[in-house]
Amino acid sequence: MAVATKEAGRATGAPPSKGAGGTQRQKDTVFGYTFLAPQLIGMLVFLLGPLVCAFVLAFLNWDGFGNRSFAGLTTSSGSSPIRRS
Repeated sequence: MAVATKEAGRATGAPPSKGAGGTQRQKDTVFGYTFLAPQLIGMLVFLLGPLVCAFVLAFLNWDGFGNRSFAGLTTSSGSSPIRRS
């Protein structure tokens, strides 16, 4: 049997009241995301950014200087790597 006692004008069995800053759980959630944000930004910039750039460059004919042209799925010899006859 649960006994609710009075402590500072509030029963201890009652859920925590939402004050001006929200509940403690909400504060902890925001605090956790604050610590995760730099790691997630770093992952986007230094891992996913170069990965996307490499994927895009794989479909271009480009020597690093000058004009780029879209090569699609063909290789430099002009034959398709998917369909070989």
